[in-house]
Amino acid sequence: MSRRPRLHSRHADKYARRMLQAMLDLYQLLRAPRPLDELLQEILVTAVRCVPGAQRGSLMVLEDGRLHYRAALGYDLEALRPVTFPVDQVDSYVGGRRVAQFDDFQRWDEEHLSPAANSILREHGFIDQIRRSVVSSIRVEGQFYGTLSLDNLHSHRPFPAEAETLARIFAEQAGALLEQALLIERLRQTSTQLIEAEKLASLGRFIANVAHEINNPLTAVLGYAEFLNQADLASEPAAMLGQLRFGAERVRAIVRNLQLFARQQVSGLTQVSLNLLVEQILTLKQGELTHDQIELQTMLDPELPYTWADGGQLSQVLLNLLANAQYALRECPLPRCIRVETRLVASNGQPRLLVHIRDNGPGMTPEVQARIFEPFFTTRPAGQGTGLGLSICRVIVAEHGGTIEVVTAPGEGAHVTVSLPVRLAPAQPQPPAPFERPRALKPRGLRVLLIDDDPSVVDVVLRALEGSNTVDVAMSGRQGLELATDRPYDVVLSDIRMPELGGIELFQVLQAQCPEVAKRLLFISGDTGSVETRAALIATGRPLISKPFWPEELYAAIALILRSGE
Repeated sequence: MSRRPRLHSRHADKYARRMLQAMLDLYQLLRAPRPLDELLQEILVTAVRCVPGAQRGSLMVLEDGRLHYRAALGYDLEALRPVTFPVDQVDSYVGGRRVAQFDDFQRWDEEHLSPAANSILREHGFIDQIRRSVVSSIRVEGQFYGTLSLDNLHSHRPFPAEAETLARIFAEQAGALLEQALLIERLRQTSTQLIEAEKLASLGRFIANVAHEINNPLTAVLGYAEFLNQADLASEPAAMLGQLRFGAERVRAIVRNLQLFARQQVSGLTQVSLNLLVEQILTLKQGELTHDQIELQTMLDPELPYTWADGGQLSQVLLNLLANAQYALRECPLPRCIRVETRLVASNGQPRLLVHIRDNGPGMTPEVQARIFEPFFTTRPAGQGTGLGLSICRVIVAEHGGTIEVVTAPGEGAHVTVSLPVRLAPAQPQPPAPFERPRALKPRGLRVLLIDDDPSVVDVVLRALEGSNTVDVAMSGRQGLELATDRPYDVVLSDIRMPELGGIELFQVLQAQCPEVAKRLLFISGDTGSVETRAALIATGRPLISKPFWPEELYAAIALILRSGE
C-alpha cells in the first residue's frame, strides 16, 4: 500500500493554503498562454511567492547545449545572461533527485565555471548573500530542461519538507507549462505554412500533442483541487478554491476543443432539439448582450424535428458564432441587432436544418472573409482570441455532415448559415460517451495496479485511492505486465501511450495470458488521436476514462469495472 508522510495538524491549513495558491496560479498560467520569456518570469515570481522561505530566485533553461539564465527575481537578469552552466554536471546534482538543497554554491562554481563567470556571479548573483537554496529540476518531454532555484537570504536552516514538496510540484507543472508553450510556439512558427489542405493533417497532429501534454498537468490540477475541497478551509481560501474548480472545468473544455479540432474525440451522440439548444445559448448570452445594448431577435421554426447529433458540440458552435457577432457589434453605433432564425428546408429531396445568425455590424473585407476559417487567424487584439473558434466550428459541423457559410461585405454586417442534415438514431449502439462526472463513493479494500509514466498523474491517483486500497505502481507497460501476471488485482488502470509497451499491446498480451485480469482493465488516457488507436481501443471492449478527470469520475469508472466482473 502506498503511504505518504502526514503533516502535523498545526501545519495542515497553512500547507493547504500554499498548495491552493500554487494550483490557482498555475491554472491562470494554463488558461492564458503567454510569450515564453514572460511565462518563465511568471513561473519564477509565482514560485517565490508560494514556496515558504524563498526571497529571491532564478530560472535556467537549456539552449545550445548549456543552461542559460532566462528569468530572475532579485537579480540583474541582463548582467547574468553571459553566464552559462554545463548541463550534465547540473543534471547529475539535481536531475536524479528532482529537488535538492544547497548552502554553498561558491566551490561548485569555481570548479565548473570560468573565472569571468565567477566574477559576474559574485557581483550580480550575490552568491555571498545566499544562505540556503532549494533547486528543482524542470523536465520537458521527459528530459532535463532546466532548474528552478529559490534562495533564502536569512537563514542556513534547511527549507521545510512542505517547501520541497511545493517546489517539486511547481517544477513539474512548470515543465508541463513550458512544454505547452514550446509546442504552441512551434505551431505559431509553422501555422502560416500549413494553410494548404494537404498540410492541415500535420497541424492537427501538433494540436493533438498540445492537448495531450496539457491533459496530464490538468489532471493534477483537478485532483489537487478536489483534495483541497475536502479539507476544512476558511471562507477566503474556500472561495479561491471555488474559482479554481470552475476555471479548471473551463480549461478542460478548451482542451477537448483542441482534441476535437485534431479529430481526436469520439462524439457523444443523442437525440437533439436544435431549437432547445438555441434557446439555451441565448439565455446564457442574454445578460452580456443586454450589457452591450444589443437587441436580440429570434424566429424559431416550431416544427423543427429532432436530429441525432452531439448537443454539446453544436452548442459550442452556436455560442462561438454568437460571441463573434457580439464582438463585431461592440464598437458599432446604435441600434445594434442580432437575429437568430431556425428553419426546415428540403435539399435534393432530403430534409435539412438551417440556423441563420445575422448581425448589423461592420462586416468583413473580402481579404478577411477569405481567411476566417484558417486556424490561428484572428482579427482580435493579442490575448483576446486564439483564432481557433471558427475553424473548430467548421470541423464540428462537417463531422455532423453539414456546412457553414458566411456572407458579408464592409458596412453590411455578417450572415452566417449552418446547414445540418436530419439524422435518425442508428440501430446499432454507439461507443460509450465520456464519463460525465457522476457521484461515486471512494472504493475500499481493493488491490489496484496503476500503470502510468507521468509522475503528476500517478500522484493524483495515489492520493485518490490510498488509505482505503492497496495500490501498486508501474512506470512502464513492461513493468506493469510483470506485476499484472504475478499478483492478483481487482482493477488494473493503464495509460495507452507508454514506453516499452503501450496500453493496447499490454491488454492484448493479458487477454492471451491472463484473460481474467484483462477483464478488469480500465484505460486512462488523454491520447486517442489516431484513427488506428481509437479503432484498437473500441476493439478491446474495455472502458476509457479520459484525462483530465475528477477523482469522482475515477471512482465511478472503477465501480463500473467491478460491476461488469460480477
